[in-house]
Amino acid sequence: METLLDVKKVSQLLGCSVRSVFRLADSGRMPGRVKVGSLVRWRESDLREWLDAGCPRTQPPQMSEAARAALQARKGRA
Repeated sequence: METLLDVKKVSQLLGCSVRSVFRLADSGRMPGRVKVGSLVRWRESDLREWLDAGCPRTQPPQMSEAARAALQARKGRA
């Protein structure tokens, strides 16, 4: 059975705050979360592999809606 960790356990494993865990997850800089109903969890095995690999970015950075709109506005003027 796969061990799933809540955000508090993940923050303890990483040595950072709960908010930092969500920031890392939202920016694609750590393995993805698993939704269990309304709960958010992370697979311990994914996190350990990620740590062993030196914490590489797991997803390309996401552009915010404001940045996307500004880029589109600039393209429209060009």
